[in-house]
Amino acid sequence: MDLNSASANSTMSDTPGQVPNDGTGIIQMDGYLEPFKDALKSRFSKAQKWIKTIEETEGGMEKFSRVRTMHCYPQPSS
Repeated sequence: MDLNSASANSTMSDTPGQVPNDGTGIIQMDGYLEPFKDALKSRFSKAQKWIKTIEETEGGMEKFSRVRTMHCYPQPSS
């Protein structure tokens, strides 16, 4: 299952007000980020590719995020 499809607040679907789902929606809140529009798109795309890869190859984000406990790595003390 695709993480973005499973999430009720997915970044992959337009939200009310038609905020773009390409990583540039933040520009509507902070106009000073406009010069970085291409970089935001690129980073968002790269993050989505990694999420997809983890979903396909590691059994999902939850399983991937629990690798520390699966491999018996020491837990950090609080």
